[in-house]
Amino acid sequence: MKKLFASLIALSVLTFAMPASAMDVATAKKQGLVGEQTDGLLGVVFSNPSPELVALVETTNAARMSVYKEMAEKQNLSILQIKEMAANKIYDKEAAGNYIQINGEWSVKRLQR
Repeated sequence: MKKLFASLIALSVLTFAMPASAMDVATAKKQGLVGEQTDGLLGVVFSNPSPELVALVETTNAARMSVYKEMAEKQNLSILQIKEMAANKIYDKEAAGNYIQINGEWSVKRLQR
């Protein structure tokens, strides 16, 4: 189980260590362009995103899916189980003010007291 959590931590680092471009995931989140979905993947918050933003989301999600598949094989779990665990971990660590998906709707994460 420690290996699973270590892999989830690595995944969160991967989220912010994408190749340099005009925009990275952290910047897109701060600008309210993307948010964390309930399936452990990144999603676009609004309609008609730019091609650059779509590419950022697709690249990020492809990298996440690669990690999820590897983790599922190592832990003898389904990808769905890994994605659910990752989504919970990502939600817990997500900064207040960023978008998260709750029951299929985008919401701004509130500061926890």
